[in-house]
Amino acid sequence: MFWDVEVTPPDEEEYTRKIAEKIHNRRFDEVAIMFLETMRPLSTIGSQLARFAIWPFMPLIGDRYSSMSEEFLIVFEKKENVEKVIVLLEEMMKEDREASREKKQQTDSEETDETGEKKGWRRFLPF
Repeated sequence: MFWDVEVTPPDEEEYTRKIAEKIHNRRFDEVAIMFLETMRPLSTIGSQLARFAIWPFMPLIGDRYSSMSEEFLIVFEKKENVEKVIVLLEEMMKEDREASREKKQQTDSEETDETGEKKGWRRFLPF
């Protein structure tokens, strides 16, 4: 049951990183940040409500998933872990933006020749 489940700080880091990666891979960064920012004050209440409403049905799914869900609830009832997910998402978004800028600069430099003149259809644009 949930009273014998213990979550260590490395486990908390792993859960927050996994959640942030899954959100980022699905490209829900901005939506998730907005949702987490608004729901952060209610994370403790939400965790307790999930324990009350969902926990009786978790043994039906299996022992592995019931203990994993309890660890998840323990981790995210702390507001600082919700903040860690938000920070991780912001860092991942920043890295993606920087990578896309570098890629764009690289493609822009490939579209010009050695003399600095534009190649292809871009040479007809006045800017």
